[in-house]
Amino acid sequence: MSVQVKRRRDTAANVAAFTGAQGEIVVDTTNNRVVLQDGLTAGGWPAAKLSEVVTANRRAVSDVNTTVSATDRIIAFTAISSGRTVALAPASSFPVGSVLIIVDESGACSAANSITVVRAGTDTISGAASAVLNGPYMAIALETNGANAWAIVSNALSQGVNLIGVGTAPDPGNPLSVFASSALFNGANFNLTVNKSTSTNTASMLFQNAFSGRAQIGLNGTDNFGVKVSPNGSSWTTAISIDSATGAAVLANQRTAISDAAYAALATDRSIAYTAITAPRNVTLPSAATFPPGQTLTILDESGSCSAALAITINRAGTDTINGLSSATLASAYAFVTLQSNGANKWLIVKRSCNVQMFATSGTYVPTPGMTMALVIASGGGGGGGGGALQAASTAVSGGGGGGGGAMTQVWLTAAEIGASQTFSIGGGGAGGAAASSNSSAGIVGSGGGSTLFGSLVHA
Repeated sequence: MSVQVKRRRDTAANVAAFTGAQGEIVVDTTNNRVVLQDGLTAGGWPAAKLSEVVTANRRAVSDVNTTVSATDRIIAFTAISSGRTVALAPASSFPVGSVLIIVDESGACSAANSITVVRAGTDTISGAASAVLNGPYMAIALETNGANAWAIVSNALSQGVNLIGVGTAPDPGNPLSVFASSALFNGANFNLTVNKSTSTNTASMLFQNAFSGRAQIGLNGTDNFGVKVSPNGSSWTTAISIDSATGAAVLANQRTAISDAAYAALATDRSIAYTAITAPRNVTLPSAATFPPGQTLTILDESGSCSAALAITINRAGTDTINGLSSATLASAYAFVTLQSNGANKWLIVKRSCNVQMFATSGTYVPTPGMTMALVIASGGGGGGGGGALQAASTAVSGGGGGGGGAMTQVWLTAAEIGASQTFSIGGGGAGGAAASSNSSAGIVGSGGGSTLFGSLVHA
């Protein structure tokens, strides 16, 4: 009769907690392997299966796609003429602790002729769905957890690096991914180069908030160095552009041209230039709290059409003040005003042109908003010339006297002295005197010119 010898056996979990006698063999019924006990170590020492001791199973692949088997250890591409795919075996089927190497032996691997390593099912490859070899003689070494994940354990055999994750899983979209609080590049001399292939491409550094762009510096689609900013990651404004040929720096909204329209100024505006005016126009300032303190905003008439009838009125935002008032006015050709914000609720006029108004007929003067002093120049009407004298018979007639010039007066007046308005009258010129009507008599003198009055404040 035959003899049947049985060994102690149990599940992997129970075997792992069991300490047997020295030299005792236990069968792991979960993994179908024998475990040698030493009398001291819980779980003993599992013996390797034949499939796990295959150390040099190299399979040559010549210019085709391939699928990894559980017995593969090295997959070597001996030829590549187009992009190729290596499909991994399920992580649960590959021996734990064994390493799989995929390598380009041909030297033909490139970005165009890449080797893409793809997962089986929902397995992951260092947290991703795939990994790519895209350079000559590149290689990748992987190890499985025996369940659902492959890990890239080495790419030291590569001439190039496929994917690197420092503090985070490698990201196929970003060959170098770093999750850390800081990074150090050190050396006696150190250069960090960011290169682009053509002038219209971009070589830059992008700064994000929650992976939404907020600032970008570098060569942004041109060879001029620029700084761009965005409030939302989709709309961008070039804040600074430095010309690559001249080094000249251009700031955003340095000059905003406005043609014959009302305008709501932006916090980024620095100069607002009216190129045409056919009707009174309004400029509404941004909130003083949004405008950088110390920066100035200039509003000017480039057209030369500005006047009292075609004025540019500058209005505050909300309850801000402009030199303590609610508005300021430009009312003469080529007028300008330069303002500065206190960063809170006030605008101050730091420089402005004089508003010049000329009147040829009588009327009423109303000060422009913000006027603090006015120079009033008044000219009286000139006197009429005298009539010519009539001499004795056969004697030449003498000419009449010339008219007298009107007097000119100029006076500086404060806004308080002028008040809300002043009525003014323009003096007319005097009438000429009549000529003499009899021999040896003089002509009649001309009459005096009229006075020009600016209320009761100025009399010429």
